[in-house]
Amino acid sequence: MATRAPKKKSLIEELRRKQIVDTAIRTIATRGFANTTLNNIAEAAGVSTGVITYHFRNKNDLIEQSIKKLFEAPNEYVIGRVERQSAQSDRLRTYIEATIRFNMENRDHCVALIYSFSSITSQAHRQQVIAKHHTKIRRFLEKILRDGQAAGEFGKFDAAVLAQIVFGAIEGLLTQWVLDPATTDLARASKQLIDMVERHISPS
Repeated sequence: MATRAPKKKSLIEELRRKQIVDTAIRTIATRGFANTTLNNIAEAAGVSTGVITYHFRNKNDLIEQSIKKLFEAPNEYVIGRVERQSAQSDRLRTYIEATIRFNMENRDHCVALIYSFSSITSQAHRQQVIAKHHTKIRRFLEKILRDGQAAGEFGKFDAAVLAQIVFGAIEGLLTQWVLDPATTDLARASKQLIDMVERHISPS
């Protein structure tokens, strides 16, 4: 017997899901995951909890969809700006600048992402979710470095390792900015990181 294809969601349903996810992100950023309930999200979104459970199986499903957006939104922002550049050196600089800029302009995203990791109680599942999303953007960064080497713009170094270092530096800066914003100057740190990386990759 042929299986019936899943019913395609209407535009209104997609917009409602987006509204709920966006509200969940803002609520988690404000209250923290432990203090956020479906009632809090429903109240902030101006809907009933029944509307939320119609679109999402439960709170964990909503959180996972929120985490997905928390990764995808900055990735789309960064990749779109990087792809406009032709020289690999410009692509690398844009990658770092755009990543920092997105988070400075969307602090709720950054805060909610860090808080949401603790919401996944299974360590194995948490690692799986994080690895899936981190791998995509690290490989994108690694390709910029390898392409720069192939074009003669960059010198000799291990592109995979440097991609991990740059990615880790950015993640560390963002975490400090969330936890201690008063003493973390992201704009200056971004410029310093770019300067350090450019000196390291210089072919001379």
